[in-house]
Amino acid sequence: MRTSLRAITVALAMAATPAAFAHDSHCSVDSDYDFTINDDALLFERDSGSPQRVEFRQGELWVDGQRQNLSAADRARVAQFEQDARAIVPEAKAIAIDAIDLAGAALEQVAVAFASDEDRERIIARGYQLRDQLRERIAAVDSTDSFDEAEFEAAIEEIVESAIPELVGGVAAMAMKAAFSGDEDMASQIEAKAEALEETIEREVEARAELIETRADALCDRVRELDQIESQFEFAMADGRALNLLDTD
Repeated sequence: MRTSLRAITVALAMAATPAAFAHDSHCSVDSDYDFTINDDALLFERDSGSPQRVEFRQGELWVDGQRQNLSAADRARVAQFEQDARAIVPEAKAIAIDAIDLAGAALEQVAVAFASDEDRERIIARGYQLRDQLRERIAAVDSTDSFDEAEFEAAIEEIVESAIPELVGGVAAMAMKAAFSGDEDMASQIEAKAEALEETIEREVEARAELIETRADALCDRVRELDQIESQFEFAMADGRALNLLDTD
């Protein structure tokens, strides 16, 4: 029966890391600034260095509180930068929410398959509660300062891992019952059910995770395009340096 316990644990672990089957690609975005988006402007702010505050406002650029005199070409670039950045944010949130839902869906499959009626309802309800809390936090994010990627990943893992002891314990109890009763058919059914569930979750997690990764890669390309727009600015600061808000690799 050890195989059935391993199957469930592995399936849940895969759900907790929905990008585990994605291709090995990375989107590296570096910035010295915290980024905030609101109805009026895009803000890039930092505590030290110059400039400390850069604002994009409907085709205008403000640096440390001073509106910059831009060429027509740069006004167009500033407007395009703001428009594209605003379009990226909801897609980034949607991808994060899909990752949350992927973990929750895997948890529900395991709970339906192996938890008792009472435990199943409790596990699924707790999973929904954690998912709703995380969704609300994602929806409320309006700046990089208010979003911690490691904290987000830990929260996804919590959705799944909070149920592992109960689920594994439930399967162990069924296995012991089958063993003590000598019911070999029951033991075989539990084993086959666990192995089939592992294969099903692996297949579904892989497919959905690859879709999430494809969308994330496309989002990376759009962030790189922002960096390219910035690199084309004719505008320079008073000391002649170019504005450098983003670095992408």
